[in-house]
Amino acid sequence: MKNPIYLVLITFLLLTAGYAYAQAPSQTKPVTPAPKANTYQQPPVDSTTLDGRYQLMLRRSKTQLGFKLVNPSRLSTLWKNASDTINYGKRKIRELQQTVTQQAATINQQKESLTNSEQTLAESKTEVEQVSLLGIMVSKSTYNLVMWGLVFLLAASLAIVIFSSGRNSREAKYRIKLYEELAAEYQAHKIKANDKEKKLARELQDERNKLDDLLKR
Repeated sequence: MKNPIYLVLITFLLLTAGYAYAQAPSQTKPVTPAPKANTYQQPPVDSTTLDGRYQLMLRRSKTQLGFKLVNPSRLSTLWKNASDTINYGKRKIRELQQTVTQQAATINQQKESLTNSEQTLAESKTEVEQVSLLGIMVSKSTYNLVMWGLVFLLAASLAIVIFSSGRNSREAKYRIKLYEELAAEYQAHKIKANDKEKKLARELQDERNKLDDLLKR
């Protein structure tokens, strides 16, 4: 018996409340549109650089309680790009180091070649400045002194022979011929030594020019 009574009371209260609400004057204020907020136009981002991709990821990520909610896929992409950039930089550094090592080796070879050329030139100069006389190595000045001494001696001997006896014409001719041969030999040796010295000087200059060109690169 109590349940039907409760149902009747609840139904009556609901009907009364609905009628009172319908008769009450409307007190709600008209909704006015909110003024549009001034939108801030963010500067463009260069997505080709690593920093630009990072800024673009932050812009596309939502903010909640002062924190950025970053999409793991975007974060993984950024990490991959950063790793690729670092690996590329490391590879370029290794290539540059190899290039520097090769150039240093080439320079060392050129320096060694120049040192050998200078040593060869020094030895050649020594050989040019020294002459073998009767199997004995003597300096060029000593050789010239000996040769000119022999020339003067032969000339004096020739003069003595000529003035002492006209019958020794054959000896005089032999002395003259010997004198001419010695003079010609000395002149030929002098020309040959000068040519060799000039050739070695040109080779040394060529090696120095090659080294200078390599160092300028």
